[in-house]
Order: sequence, then structure tokens, then C-alpha cells
Amino acid sequence: MPKGKFVEELLKAYRDNDYELFKEIAEKIIEDEKDKNHHRLANSLQEIIDSFSDNQEYQQNNSSSINDSYFNKMPRDDQDGADLVSIIKPKYYLEDVVLSNENKRVINRIMAEYYGANQLRGYNLNAKRRILFCGPPGCGKTMTAQSLANEINLPLLYIHMDSLISSYLGDTASNLRKIFQYAEQGRWVIFFDEFDTIGKSRDDENEHGELKRAVNTFLQMLDNFKTETLLIAATNHQHLLDNAIWRRFDEIVYFDKPDIEQIQKLLKKKLRTFKSEIDFKKASEELVGMSHAQIERICKDAIKYSILYDIEIVNGEVLKECIEEENRRKKIYTGVDKE
Repeated sequence: MPKGKFVEELLKAYRDNDYELFKEIAEKIIEDEKDKNHHRLANSLQEIIDSFSDNQEYQQNNSSSINDSYFNKMPRDDQDGADLVSIIKPKYYLEDVVLSNENKRVINRIMAEYYGANQLRGYNLNAKRRILFCGPPGCGKTMTAQSLANEINLPLLYIHMDSLISSYLGDTASNLRKIFQYAEQGRWVIFFDEFDTIGKSRDDENEHGELKRAVNTFLQMLDNFKTETLLIAATNHQHLLDNAIWRRFDEIVYFDKPDIEQIQKLLKKKLRTFKSEIDFKKASEELVGMSHAQIERICKDAIKYSILYDIEIVNGEVLKECIEEENRRKKIYTGVDKE
């Protein structure tokens, strides 16, 4: 098929929201490029197609959110055209996350209410839909949001805060409206990471009027947002949030640094891909005060160290070396924070 014909057929598929035909034509284009020995281009195109969805079952189960959203006009910032959202197929499940017993109960309750929404509605009750995750950085907020989306078989609609915030008068509020209007078209788990960026207290004299207007717009949009979607906002700086923000959330989950029991679970989970010979209780005591992300980095560094230096197992000495490296890094960035 001539190249121009490929483009014509591709555009028709886009116009008709025909995902299957769109993918079929795209794969023909890839084969055509391979025949021309344009392998780099062909591989790049294949990666894009593969990123649409990891499997056909996921596409079918989420057709109202996933397939349509590849063709619906994605919301963009008017000034630079940057995407305001991304659609993510979550790769984690709750079993991949080490949570406190309290947070497990809260997350399971949120899931139970999501699945039982119709039953609750029969008694004129609403399921919890607006959730605030807060706590120190690196303690599992983002991973839990992805896991929750995966458990209830919904895509994650990730909000790009860097694109959302605009220096132009009124554009931040306008971008928020675009995001909520787009979100109304499907079922997702909407995820606002670094939420304090747009949820800061309006009493803060250091904040300019644009961000204060953004808070007002967010509150209005959230009050009027009545879809079956879950909305999760995450922040490391909950003390900065506007008082009115707290009242809008149906549930609040605090993610703290792991205790010794959680640290042991993290070590065993993150080192399971490689042979290890470690006193987990002793090692856990040395890691108290570190975040989930720091402990995960130590485990990955220990495995890489063992591979690179031909050590057959991750032992206590290797782990100790990696803990010292993490402490070295910590001294650097905590020192920077104090400057």
C-alpha cells in the first residue's frame, strides 16, 4: 500500500474511534518500514503501539476509558501545548506494597465501598470517592495509588502538575477545568501527585493570586464532580493545605516511614529476586528511620553490587556497604535542605 494511503486509512480510523483498525494499520506501517530496512523507526513505532495497552483483556475491560481516550482530544495547556494528563496502565498490585495494618484496613474499605457503590446508593449513601494520601516522601503513596487502580481494574489518569500550573493569568484555573471535563468522559483513578502545588492555603501571604484562584476553582470542580471515578490526591506537605481542602475528601490516609516489622517485609520482598544470606532482624534495626524508597534503593544497590563483583549472594557485608552509601547520600541532601 502506498504511504499516502496508509496515512489516509489511519486518519479515518482515528476519526471513527476505531482502535482495532487504527492498530492494524499502524502494524502494517511498521512492517512496511521493516521491509525498507528502517528498523530503528520500526522498533520505535512498535514501542508506541505496545504502550497503548499491555494486553487485549485490559483494553476490553476498560473500553469506555482506555480506547476512547487514545482518540479523544487530550487536554493541553493553551500556551505551550503540553499535555495536562497521561493515561497509565498500572503495573503494581497491593501485594507489591508494604502497608501498615491500619492502612491495609483503610484501603480495603475504600475498595469495598467502590464495589458496593450500587448497594450503598440504594440506602441513599455514597461510596468514598475522594481520597487524600499524605505523609513523608518515599513512603508508598504513588505506588499505592497505582496498586489501587490495578486492583479495581481501572486506568490511572495521572495529572501533570508542571503543565497544570501556568504563569499566565487565569490559565491554571482553565487547565483545571479542562482536566475535570476530560475526566468526566471515562472511569479512572485520577491521581494528583504533589497536590500541595494547587491546594496551598489561601491565607498564605507569599502566594500570588493565580494560585489562590486555582484553589477556588479546584474546590468548585471537586464539588460538582459526580462521576463513578476515584480521585486520589497525594502530598508530602499536608501542613500547607488549605483548610477547606480537607473537608472535601471522604478519606485521609497517612503514609509513615516503615517500622521494624515493615522493614523486614520490605527487605525480603525486594531481595527475593537474588540469593541472600542476611540477618533480617539485625538489618532492619539499622534501617529504622528510612523511607520505603530508601530501603528499596539499598536492596537494588546490594543486588547490583553482588552481580558486578561476582558475589553469589547478598550477604550482611554487602548490605552494610549499601546502607553506608545511602547514609552518605542522605547527609548530602539533608545538608542542602538546611542551607
